[in-house]
Amino acid sequence: PFKTWVERRLGADFADGLDALSDYVLDLIGKDLEGDAHRSYMVRDLEEMLGDSTHAFVDALFAELTRGTWTGPKRSPTRGRKRGRAGSADDDDDDDDDDDD
Repeated sequence: PFKTWVERRLGADFADGLDALSDYVLDLIGKDLEGDAHRSYMVRDLEEMLGDSTHAFVDALFAELTRGTWTGPKRSPTRGRKRGRAGSADDDDDDDDDDDD
């Protein structure tokens, strides 16, 4: 659904490469950056393709993200489980073992 928003926002100016460009924008959104650093990174990266409309596009994109219409890129189930389980399960097991001894 958010890809559709990106495609509509980019419009007819990029009709030939719209699908690839919108996928690229979604990949940029998924970068592990926060706040102004993320915004600046996207502006620098997209400026060659979007030219003078880059700042307006990135501003609109972040405004839309702030509204909560996109929850982020799909993560690998294995990757997500490793982080969640390894941290909490190992910590819980270690704490339980230490308390019993």
